[in-house]
Amino acid sequence: MINILILLIHLFFVVYIFYKKFKAENLTTGLLHVGLIGILFAVAWTLSDIISKPINEYGGIYRMVYDSIKENTRLHNYFDASTIPLLFTTIAEFFFYKVYYQEYWGKKEKKKSNYSACS
Repeated sequence: MINILILLIHLFFVVYIFYKKFKAENLTTGLLHVGLIGILFAVAWTLSDIISKPINEYGGIYRMVYDSIKENTRLHNYFDASTIPLLFTTIAEFFFYKVYYQEYWGKKEKKKSNYSACS
């Protein structure tokens, strides 16, 4: 369930970036950015899965947390072995895309006019 939520967040982000790039430049640039995001997502998910493999193995830290969650709450229905790598991927991509697409984050600064009040 958490995996679906994370994948939907990525899908909405891809559609948003495609729309912004398509409106600002052209179709080719929009598709290029969709491809970039797709490749980065696939590579980051694969690397975070490899890195988190020792955590996910039975007897690892993840398994201890999972067993604790399973005993105390119903959250175990939403967590599986691919949730942790997806969370790592999403966090890393958040910081990367915040820098890479910084023109779409936060407030936009007002441009100063080249015209002066004095003649």
